[in-house]
Amino acid sequence: MPKDVLYRLSVVLIITFVFIAMGIFLFRSVTGTHSSAQTNEATSKSNYTESDTTKNDSEVSDKGKKNNNKSAITEEETSEKATEEETTINYKKLINFDSPYPYMIRVNLAKQWVLVYGIDYNGNYSVPYKIFICSTGRFEGATPKGAFSISDKYDWRLMVDYSYAQYAVRFNGPIMFHSVPYYSAHKNDLEVDEYNKLGTAASLGCVRLNVSSVKWIYDNCPVGTKVIVYSLDDEKAPLKLPKLKKAKSKGRLKGWDPTDPDEDNPWLNKESDIETTKDAEIVNNEIDNDVVGKEVNDDSQNRYDLSEGI
Repeated sequence: MPKDVLYRLSVVLIITFVFIAMGIFLFRSVTGTHSSAQTNEATSKSNYTESDTTKNDSEVSDKGKKNNNKSAITEEETSEKATEEETTINYKKLINFDSPYPYMIRVNLAKQWVLVYGIDYNGNYSVPYKIFICSTGRFEGATPKGAFSISDKYDWRLMVDYSYAQYAVRFNGPIMFHSVPYYSAHKNDLEVDEYNKLGTAASLGCVRLNVSSVKWIYDNCPVGTKVIVYSLDDEKAPLKLPKLKKAKSKGRLKGWDPTDPDEDNPWLNKESDIETTKDAEIVNNEIDNDVVGKEVNDDSQNRYDLSEGI
């Protein structure tokens, strides 16, 4: 075969091979792009699905949190209700009220409070029942420490400084539980400044209380009830301390113990804070000189004894 023919044939074969190679390359490129697009689409769908799933999970999680919050609130409300129920103590199950002496009284000089403990069914005074704010002797040793017992009671009592006190309960010679002093034996003649000292040492030795507190002792603690006087600065109150209202020296409330249950007590009337011209004309500072050394009524005995009561 002539050389020029071979040369031309070779050129044709080379060109043909190049076109075939380019065709294969182009085919693969197109196929690869399509495949990549499909893969990307699949990935995108997958991502979308994952995003959807994450969103759903997030929504579920949020709902779960809301439900958990609701559950927490419900649990908290239940806990509060349980706490309220727990604070409502059935003392009949704890205290033997049929005992001749169901209570023991403890007076903490350091804390200026009176604690009343109930006797349990094992005969121990272990149940905190009442707590009162008091005023004991303002001088060291004025209210002696020790173990004593209630011996006498008086609905009104003349004190050594010629003041008067309601519901005096003797437990150690001249030392008594009694109300804050009055200028006279009238319930609207309270020594207001002395009343507002409750919670501090202010007496000559007796244990002063507001009327409702000392009346409770007078009514519920029989002669023979144990009284312990001590001083313990780090004692924790086993019961919630009551809040005291301040007695007033003006207006319709003037001269009244805010806790006195007497039906004439203006503190029991919601309109009692209103001052009127009539109120300004009321004189609550009267001193009845005729009652000194005498009985206020025929039902009481041994009310006035100038040698006792401080």
